[in-house]
Amino acid sequence: MTDPIFRLALGGSGQSMVDRIEGTLSDAIRNGDLPGGHRLREIPIATQFDCSTTPVREAIRRLASAGLVTLAPRRGAVVSAISTDEIEDLYELRMLVEPAMARRAAEESSGRPEALDRLRDLVRRQTEQLESGEVGDGLLDASVHAAIAELAGNVIIAGHVSNATQQVEAVQARARKWAPRGLESALHFHTRLLEAIDSGDADLAESVMREHLVEAQEGVVTGLERQTDDAVLRPDGAV
Repeated sequence: MTDPIFRLALGGSGQSMVDRIEGTLSDAIRNGDLPGGHRLREIPIATQFDCSTTPVREAIRRLASAGLVTLAPRRGAVVSAISTDEIEDLYELRMLVEPAMARRAAEESSGRPEALDRLRDLVRRQTEQLESGEVGDGLLDASVHAAIAELAGNVIIAGHVSNATQQVEAVQARARKWAPRGLESALHFHTRLLEAIDSGDADLAESVMREHLVEAQEGVVTGLERQTDDAVLRPDGAV
């Protein structure tokens, strides 16, 4: 029976095997299906994808370069775990750059209608997701922040935001399984951000983003603290 996280691997075309493996594993890590500490074993993965271990090894190497996987002595590849201290460091970085990014997005929104439409669409999709009862994942949440960075038009800020959100996506998803109201909170703030940016209210956009990040950090830390060690680290797990 095929592991649910690999269902995407059975469809799709036009991608190399390395890209397919990397994309499937990356999505599973980011949305919390593969928790921190989970071992990634080359042979079972190769079996799922009906390929040799060579593309699996390359995909894992890419994930390690992106910080999603750690190559540990005597354990091989494991999904990277993020400590509470690291979460605080990442949110400190986000607090330095994202409120300014939101301000710039509000100032520039009238000149970037296509980017503003993308932000509207993402918030709409989040609303539909929550109303339908779907659990959701960190990917859509991160896309909202990426869209705001795009509106800001600052590639340096966008790069910092992308790197920081990439590192917290997986841990946010795991935390939300224990603190699911975080999804409602995220949508609440994203809706307010969209309204502030759409109206060109730079002061409000900056203030809402700051408030959003404070509450998001508290939610992630609280959610992780509620997990048992087995839920966070499953060193004997095999994928």
